[in-house]
Amino acid sequence: GEYAWVQRRGHGVVLADETAGTIDGGTIAVLSDGVSGAAEPLNIAAIASNAAFSLLNFAEPYIGTFLTTAVDTEYVPIDIGIGG
Repeated sequence: GEYAWVQRRGHGVVLADETAGTIDGGTIAVLSDGVSGAAEPLNIAAIASNAAFSLLNFAEPYIGTFLTTAVDTEYVPIDIGIGG
């Protein structure tokens, strides 16, 4: 199937893809490379916030920020910020 992000800004809901456990609220969300149409946490060892956002080099496209704790295969709220 094909997927598209129609909403580019504001609060929305997305399918979480995290096989290693849970995702903390405030974590940067990127496009999943394992589940079509889902979001996964940015895979970086040490980043406390979006303060260093401009310094990051994303392998997967940036989607936004998880607003609450997320569990794998559940739909969770995120603050979407696609396209700059």
